[in-house]
Amino acid sequence: MIIHKSKKISQAVILAGGQGVRLRPITDLYQKCMFRFDGRPFLYYLIKFYKGQDIKKFLILTGYKSEQIMSYFGNGKNFGVKIDYSYSPIDAQTGKRVLDSYDQLDELFFLSYADVYCNFDLKSYFTKYCLNNWKSSIVVYKNLIENKGNNILGKGNKILNYNNSFQKNNYKDIGFGIFRKEDFNVLINKKNPVMEKVLYPYLIKKSFLRYYPVNHKYYSLTDVSRLPAIEDYFNNSRYFVFLDRDGVINKKLPKGEYVKNFKEFVFIKNTANALKNFQKKKINIVIVTNQAGVSRKKISIKNLKEVHSKMIDYLEKLGVSNIKGIYFSTSFNNKNFLRKPNPGLLFLAEQDFSINRDKAIFFGDSITDQLAASAYGVRFYKINYKKNLFYYSKRIQKII
Repeated sequence: MIIHKSKKISQAVILAGGQGVRLRPITDLYQKCMFRFDGRPFLYYLIKFYKGQDIKKFLILTGYKSEQIMSYFGNGKNFGVKIDYSYSPIDAQTGKRVLDSYDQLDELFFLSYADVYCNFDLKSYFTKYCLNNWKSSIVVYKNLIENKGNNILGKGNKILNYNNSFQKNNYKDIGFGIFRKEDFNVLINKKNPVMEKVLYPYLIKKSFLRYYPVNHKYYSLTDVSRLPAIEDYFNNSRYFVFLDRDGVINKKLPKGEYVKNFKEFVFIKNTANALKNFQKKKINIVIVTNQAGVSRKKISIKNLKEVHSKMIDYLEKLGVSNIKGIYFSTSFNNKNFLRKPNPGLLFLAEQDFSINRDKAIFFGDSITDQLAASAYGVRFYKINYKKNLFYYSKRIQKII
C-alpha cells in the first residue's frame, strides 16, 4: 500500500486478456504476457515492479488463454502477493473488461496493461497525483530524441486531446494510470467499449484527465521486432557501469580549463586495467560527461570527438573493448536536461542500450555526478585519490 496523508492506494488492476494478434505465431501458443524472458513470463516482471513499490494486491483481467496466467501465478501466495481474477470473453475490449470486474475494484487503483513495462517511481507518481488533487491520470513517455508515435496533446499536465496525430509533442501514453472506480460509470450500458475511445474523451471533456511524464524507456510486447530489447533488459547477467570522464578516466584539469586535444588527455594510473577488470566480468561501460568547453569555445565538437576517438583507439590496443558509448553535453547551463547534475545523458544511453537501472552503477568524482545518478535512480560510488576506478574494479563482484 502507498499512503500520502489522507489518500492511499493498494490495488493494481492489470489488463491481460488480449489475443496479441501482431505477435503471432508466438501467441498461437502463449498469452503474450506469459512469453518468457530470461526464464520468467513478462507479467512476472510487472508484478515484481509493483511489489517492489509496496503494491501487493492485484486484480488480473483475463480472457485469451487465461488458464496460463492462473496456473502460473495462482492466488499469488508463492510470489508474496495477493491475486484475484476477472474473466471476460476473448473479444471483450478494455472498457468491457474493467466493467466486468467492477465489484472487485477499489475506489482508487493503478491500472496497467500486462504487455507494457516501465521501471518508474510509483510513489513519486502518487505523490504528484495527491498534491495536485488530480481525479484521474495516465503515465506518458517523454521522448528526448524523436517526434514519432505520440498521442498526447497537453499543457501543464492537463490533457487537451488524445489521438495518434500529434507528432510535435513528445508524449506517448504507455499504458499505466491511476483511476477512480467511479470514472468507469460512464461506460455502463455501452456495448463493448474501448477505454481510449470512450472513457478518455469523457474525462478530457470534464478536465479530469492529467498526464505524468517519465523519461525511462518503456518495453512493450507489441511485435516481434521489440523482443530482443526486452530480452536484453531482463537478462540477469547483463550489467552496465556509467563513468564520468574527467577525474575518473583521465586527470582533471584546473577549473575552467578543458582538454583540447589528445596530447592533453592523461589517463589516470591503471584506468585500462580497471576497464579490463570490468570486461572480464562482462560489464558494459558507458561514459557520460559534461564538456562545456564547446559552448565556451575552448574546443570544437570536431576536436572533442577526435579526443574520444583516439581514447577508444588507445584503449582497444590495450585490449579494452567494452565501452559501448560516449554521451556528452556541451551546455554550460545547469537547467539543460542533458547537462549533469541532470540525468538526461543517462536516459539517452538507456534508450540505446536497454539499460536496467537495477543492474547498473555510476562511478564519478563530483557532486554533479552523484546528483545525476540519484535523479536517474542508480547507485553511485565516489571516485577519489584512494578509491579510484581500479580500486572499485577489483571489488566489482561484491558491489554489483
